[in-house]
Amino acid sequence: MRFHSLFIIATVLLSIQLIDGVMCLDSSVLTHLAWSLGLSNNQQQEDTDNVEVDLTEDESPTEKKDTEQRLKEILASMEDSPDILQMDMNSFAHQMEGFVDPSVFSLPQQVLNITDVKAICTNGYSTVALTRDGHIIQWGISVEGYQKMSIPYLVTNISCGDYYTTALTETGELWSWGRDGSPLGHGRGVTHRPNYQSKEPARVNGLDDEVIVSFSSGQDHSLACTEEGEVYSWGADTYGQTGQTPGREYKRPALISALSEEKIVKVAAGGFHSLFLSEDGKLFYSGQLNGQGETANCRRVLAEISIETMSCGGDHMLAVSTEGHVYAWGWSEHGQIGVNGTQGEKKIEIPTKVEGLQRVKTVVGAKHGHSLAVYAWGWSEHGQIGVNGTQGEKKIEIPTKIEGLQRVKTVVGAKHGHSLAVTEDGDLFAWGWNEQGQLGLGDTYDRTVPNHVTSLKSVVDVDGGYKHTAVLNDRGEVFAFGDSVYGQLGQQ
Repeated sequence: MRFHSLFIIATVLLSIQLIDGVMCLDSSVLTHLAWSLGLSNNQQQEDTDNVEVDLTEDESPTEKKDTEQRLKEILASMEDSPDILQMDMNSFAHQMEGFVDPSVFSLPQQVLNITDVKAICTNGYSTVALTRDGHIIQWGISVEGYQKMSIPYLVTNISCGDYYTTALTETGELWSWGRDGSPLGHGRGVTHRPNYQSKEPARVNGLDDEVIVSFSSGQDHSLACTEEGEVYSWGADTYGQTGQTPGREYKRPALISALSEEKIVKVAAGGFHSLFLSEDGKLFYSGQLNGQGETANCRRVLAEISIETMSCGGDHMLAVSTEGHVYAWGWSEHGQIGVNGTQGEKKIEIPTKVEGLQRVKTVVGAKHGHSLAVYAWGWSEHGQIGVNGTQGEKKIEIPTKIEGLQRVKTVVGAKHGHSLAVTEDGDLFAWGWNEQGQLGLGDTYDRTVPNHVTSLKSVVDVDGGYKHTAVLNDRGEVFAFGDSVYGQLGQQ
């Protein structure tokens, strides 16, 4: 009896899904379990009348119980029904044998009816394409089929946040859409109807007389830089990440007065922090790192060094000097800072030179906690660092050369656990987390070193969402692979 109970417990646990942070039971899995037990619909009703599962949103907080305790109660009530517990394990295994999830595509699939694309980006559960004639097409969650976004001007650039998208038009205007809990700049706060989707683009308020040349989307805040070098910010300012007064929420863009004496040319938004680069190579930062370290409001860092470019990860920052040296600081629990000798240190508050990296041109601070250049370091539970011989090691603290990658043009750290690289020859390499086939290798096994995705050629752009990947080739065709449960691959 205990063995059967454990099997049912495992099945129920497998049926749990996280939807917007709420644990929900997948009825399809439970139905399959009951069917495998040989129960008819009437028997299911008769034998489970004593099992009540109420997961409605109307339940008051005082009535809600701890999820684990509720599962125990459900399973305990099932023990009173012997018919449910008496099952043929071999029969159940036979029913599940060869089961294939129809929403998973582990090989690249061409997105039909989408051509002449020049740029792509992915958020958690959607894919967005910018065509060469300046139009935007989106598919995935909250969209039925392919949806052409209605923006009255041609679009020149796009950027995807976790659950929202921002577009820059040829006239220098910013338009945004997505989940209302995101910093859209439409006059509603990030806490306003957090699960409501703004499906149609709307112009970001408060920038009517400005021409935007650079913009960036963080976790709960956004940044925009004008052609005059002024910077606007909006969204949540819990840790001072907007460069404004900490602890407030800015529903519309507000000018960052602390940078009024500088001409800013590039901005980067991270999880709870921001970076600002001036025309003459000065670097400023604002905010805090996952609640760690000192809060700062547009403080200059690396004052004696001229900075060429910079990048924000989810909880750390990277900067490249004009001499090609890399500097890093921030949250380093998983080694994503890449500074030797910092094992055990959870935060590096002072920008520190990353030894072993020279003549670096570009760095990418990935949101899932590792940094990628020609060398890699950081969190590597799924092998996303790509360093051979590190299987089982959860963090690589010292920048280590990724073997098998040569003449790399673009490196992308996807939003959750896998990494992608495009070479100058147009070849695509993928490694890391592969639970839903998001590496495009024809299976769902994780990879700890870069693997060549041989079915794709002439790749010019790539981006990774939560569990899916989108690829653009030089003919303007889009391919996608991984999880397609919300239609984010553009398949039926």
